[in-house]
Amino acid sequence: MKLSSHENMMLEMATMTFFPKDGRWSSSCFNHSNALEIKYLPCHLRDNLWLALMLKKEELFGINFIKIYYFVSNSNLFKRKRNEYEQEIVKFQISWMMNGGEGWITKEEYGGSMFFLSPQCDLAFRKGIVDTLSRIGMNRDAIEEGIEKNAKWRDILMDKAFSNEYEPVQAKFKGNHKPYDDTFKDEKNVNSIKLEPVDLEFKNQWLKMRKYEYYQNNKNSILKYGKIEPCMLLTNKEVIELKTYLEQKGIQRKEQIEQYKIETNTPQRIIKRKYYN
Repeated sequence: MKLSSHENMMLEMATMTFFPKDGRWSSSCFNHSNALEIKYLPCHLRDNLWLALMLKKEELFGINFIKIYYFVSNSNLFKRKRNEYEQEIVKFQISWMMNGGEGWITKEEYGGSMFFLSPQCDLAFRKGIVDTLSRIGMNRDAIEEGIEKNAKWRDILMDKAFSNEYEPVQAKFKGNHKPYDDTFKDEKNVNSIKLEPVDLEFKNQWLKMRKYEYYQNNKNSILKYGKIEPCMLLTNKEVIELKTYLEQKGIQRKEQIEQYKIETNTPQRIIKRKYYN
């Protein structure tokens, strides 16, 4: 099918204003409604028939529906603008989740709604992005592209995962009596007992292994959309040596934490924070 230059120009002009600039979406997308409303656009981004029907609502006088559908299915401009919008949605979702936004899918095996306190919070977060946006109907490749092109979350959450495992919250805030005085007011001699700071070399090596494992689990996406870091390309020998080192250091650190808990008899506390800007 051939479009006239005038028809093509009109369809391209309509495309430039068709997709929202903001990736924000609402919970109504979970319903997957076929209603021709812009709020359902994130659910139908790879449904060319629905997209053509929506585009037909623009002022495209004199262009029949078959030509509109052909344009949606074949236009490189339309595909590019669609991809740009998909990336805005993923970017929004990452920011929303990092800043405490609710309504996204979490798995209990990763800590559920308390995932930020889990040693697997980085794994929970990535899966939450994929599961939530897949549930509303977004294309998996587009989701993977957004995750890897907006990878700032990864370093933040991996650091948090280590901290959740080896730097207990209650230990880090001992002696800080503002604004936590009411939390600690019944504890005696609490400032006389301190948990040794974590070994920074241990932490750095742990993060190196975490990134190596991340690469192994998401290799195709990183190769297509992301950036390969040197620690992701460890040799088999380096992996074996690193695992041995981390196992030994992990046992030592857990022993320090258990001894600290015994000496302070301090219960777990939850501290809510903001991790992403």
